[in-house]
Amino acid sequence: MKVENTHIVARARSEIFKMLSECFSTHKNLTPGHINDLRNHMEKICPDAVPAVEKMSSSFAEHADTGELTIDYARLFIGPFALLSPPFGSVYLEQDRQVMGESTRNVIELYMTFKLELAPDFHNAPDHIIAELEFMYYLVFRELEALKCLDEDSRIYLHRSEKLFLETYLAPWINEFTVNIEQHARTSFYRNLALATRRFIEKEQKYFSENVL
Repeated sequence: MKVENTHIVARARSEIFKMLSECFSTHKNLTPGHINDLRNHMEKICPDAVPAVEKMSSSFAEHADTGELTIDYARLFIGPFALLSPPFGSVYLEQDRQVMGESTRNVIELYMTFKLELAPDFHNAPDHIIAELEFMYYLVFRELEALKCLDEDSRIYLHRSEKLFLETYLAPWINEFTVNIEQHARTSFYRNLALATRRFIEKEQKYFSENVL
């Protein structure tokens, strides 16, 4: 892969992780421009996800001011009754489907390896989908910085850290999580956010299988 293409791919990957994290946070801070940016970055490296992002955009325009996205978000990810699509990795990775299990502790240790802590205003578990996507954004962004500085040792370390985290703690639960969303979401926005996320994570798995450092 040419150097300039490597930079383009790294930037697109980092931005997509960041934008997906923000989409799972709340729609209230999103804008049509944000979703359009997500589409543009997907088009560069994950075209299979582009139709889903376009449907997200249409649904956002239709429902952003109606309250339906807020209601759907709460039903899927918050409660107060049984969560239709729990957004915590441990629910899917632990045998007893508990929150804050051993896998969560392992995730915390990885965050600490990079001297990262959850923000004081983040009131969810460390293995929440928002936090894990944000962590991947951080790692890929750091890799991009290493590329710019021609720091190959750091780049390799970060690349391998991304691969470890994705393959061990994120990818194994994304399929069940996103299928749950598709089955239970009432709005096209969240159904297609789930589909776009799954397509992108599948692309990431392929990326790491083809780019071994």
